[in-house]
Amino acid sequence: MRFMKISMALLLVMLLAVNTVSAGPSPAAAAFLQKNVVDFLTNVPEYRQHTVSYTICSNQQTGVVSYTTENAIQYNMDYDRNAGTLTGDAIQYWSDRAYTLKLNKYPFDPNKVDKVHLTLNVKDGSGSLTLLSWGNAVVPITFIATDAATMSLIGLCDDKTHPRVEVISFQEADNPSPPK
Repeated sequence: MRFMKISMALLLVMLLAVNTVSAGPSPAAAAFLQKNVVDFLTNVPEYRQHTVSYTICSNQQTGVVSYTTENAIQYNMDYDRNAGTLTGDAIQYWSDRAYTLKLNKYPFDPNKVDKVHLTLNVKDGSGSLTLLSWGNAVVPITFIATDAATMSLIGLCDDKTHPRVEVISFQEADNPSPPK
């Protein structure tokens, strides 16, 4: 159900993305991040531990799709209160990088992935994706919509050669923490 909502959101954004959107801050994204992500990370009851991870789905005009995910065991988003940023590293898989298994070709080769770093500014709602596998190139993300029901931000990413729609979905975890 969740992926169906994300797919519908991608289709809606692709229809809206016909017009060019200028890069820049998004007050709506800032409010969403502060209310839904930062509050969860900073308002933690005693003997609990709150963590947030993320997943990104993107779609290029060429039909190439990417899926970016954090390994929840290794990575969680970090919140820097002074800088006002949420950051996290992840692995990015691509549909045009195929692998063969038993004579059949499949997209999203797990041996041909990219490493990325997501930075979200919770003060102004701006965002960027640093392509760690590609010389640390920084690609800005312009957020055009939020969806609290699916805990998602929807944005446009324009790296000049492969413009695409990005849907960033957050997953929250509330875990017991032993007393100190």
